[in-house]
Amino acid sequence: MSEVTARGRPLPTLSRRSKAIPFLWTSAALLTMLANYGTMGFAQVVENALDFASNGFPAYQLLSRAIGSPERITNLQKYPESARIYLPDGEPPALGTMF
Repeated sequence: MSEVTARGRPLPTLSRRSKAIPFLWTSAALLTMLANYGTMGFAQVVENALDFASNGFPAYQLLSRAIGSPERITNLQKYPESARIYLPDGEPPALGTMF
């Protein structure tokens, strides 16, 4: 069943590119707010995010459970690159291990 507008008209099919537009607008708005009202510089704001992206972070319970569900494991195993990332050594990340 396709989604419809409040008037009952079918919603247009969105491409991946059009789905990314709200993210881009949000990013632009956040950067504008930081520039106009922020008390920290961009480097300081993104420092922790860059560290997590570069060095990983401890796997937390919700992440371990979500990746470890049987359906998710089966799906991830279909895609070798995804499985390499999300199932290190063929298993979901254990709670507290660096992910």
